[in-house]
Amino acid sequence: LIGSGRVSNMFTECFRSIRTNVLFSSTDEGGRVIIVTSSVPGEGKTIISANLAVALAHAGHRVLLLDTDMRKPRAHEMLSAPIAPGLSNLLVGNAKAAEAIQDTQVQGLWLLTAGTLPARVSRRRPQEPPVEARMRMSSAASDPAHPRSRIPVSPTRMAARATPRSRR
Repeated sequence: LIGSGRVSNMFTECFRSIRTNVLFSSTDEGGRVIIVTSSVPGEGKTIISANLAVALAHAGHRVLLLDTDMRKPRAHEMLSAPIAPGLSNLLVGNAKAAEAIQDTQVQGLWLLTAGTLPARVSRRRPQEPPVEARMRMSSAASDPAHPRSRIPVSPTRMAARATPRSRR
């Protein structure tokens, strides 16, 4: 994690560059949501989103990092925070946003962990949350106290192959 003193200056500077590009990519004032996703596990969604969140917080922005990976949640490990209460607790109504959003050691950065995985959610294929739960999640993510949100999203497979094939 950048700012921890355990990564190279080059690595840190890369995330500062990404931060600057993200900030200049939109002229809109106010809240902004950035979704970090990929089609397969292990491509670095959590590492990228956590480091981008830290880089934005270091620049004086208020950042809420959401760990929505219900298969292998790791943001809580990277930011030395307990996993619960978190998003799953918020979705099933066992916690309120104020309880689930945690302070971190980085000034200006808050974390909503994945939370305790409910017994019915398989690590291989989590079930789609009900409509009411999605609405609770949406209201937590749009909290005006946290105007910038970074959301690592669980991997999803594409239904159709987008790569063009050559003709013979």
